[in-house]
Amino acid sequence: MNNIKSMEKLGLGPKYNNISFFYFSPKYKLISHYDIFYFFFFVINNDLYISDYDLEFNKIYNFFINPTKKNKLLIQQEIFSYKKFDTLEIDKGILIKNLYTNAGHSFGNITRIIYKIFNETNDNIDDFKIIVPEDLYKYNSFLISIIYLFFKNEKILILKEKTVLKCKILYNYSDYSHKRIREVNFLLNKLSNYNMNKQKYCNIFLIKSTETLNTNLRGTFDKKYKEYIENRGFIHINPENYNIIDLYNIINNAQNIIMSWGCNSYLNSIFVNKNSNFLLLCHKDYEHEYHRHIISSKICETPWFPQKCKKKIYIPYLKTIFGKNEKNLINLKIIELLE
Repeated sequence: MNNIKSMEKLGLGPKYNNISFFYFSPKYKLISHYDIFYFFFFVINNDLYISDYDLEFNKIYNFFINPTKKNKLLIQQEIFSYKKFDTLEIDKGILIKNLYTNAGHSFGNITRIIYKIFNETNDNIDDFKIIVPEDLYKYNSFLISIIYLFFKNEKILILKEKTVLKCKILYNYSDYSHKRIREVNFLLNKLSNYNMNKQKYCNIFLIKSTETLNTNLRGTFDKKYKEYIENRGFIHINPENYNIIDLYNIINNAQNIIMSWGCNSYLNSIFVNKNSNFLLLCHKDYEHEYHRHIISSKICETPWFPQKCKKKIYIPYLKTIFGKNEKNLINLKIIELLE
């Protein structure tokens, strides 16, 4: 019977010799109904392993042992038939992988791997190809621009789904799906070399709305929020339209900044200048994430806020529809922000 093992439980790495790997995108939903996970498979000595960080390995294992639906059985058979996939070979590679469609979690993992490449790789990294999944390359230009900030285009190998890449040497660093100050500061130190120290906009806002690119619609604000905030003198910034250097310069040199709870602030609040003022709009759909922090009076210390800034203000429990109550709350907090 075909079998699969846990890459993490193998306890090796991050450097592997004579290893192959391939990946499946979230559309295959190997875990129940979830369509947010990427699945990376590794072949070591003809044994098949899956990278199972945060992927509930028991559910994956059960999928391979007891696929419940015909289409699942076909996917299982396809995975174990990986020897029929297209194959590429390289001598030395370093894998930068995203685990989720969620940009916040992917950001945490990618910045962690980049930090480890420059601080924990024992070989000359100039001799290695940087391997990036094609799905990441297509799906999120912001995350890709982080990778290009550190590596030249000719060093990057874009790997297609269901293509086996054979490596004589591969660095595959362990995964971590949350951002950490150490990795964030490493990124910011790199970006500081590109700071124009010139203000493009004084007042800006970045919010998750029905007009932005979203992996899900939970916690979105309708367009009347955008219209009202614009009428208060704020410029709308859509992060998807910028690479990381341009976005960093816009946010870092702004004076008054409004963001919304979720990946929006989790990612972009790291660029806020310590002398700026910050207002966070918290949608009711994210109450399960922030309510306990309000109760403990520590919400402003969470990763959804800048590490340091002059003012940290927030409005909780906002609804999607912009009504009279939402208008009054935002009006009062904008006045406080600008004072």
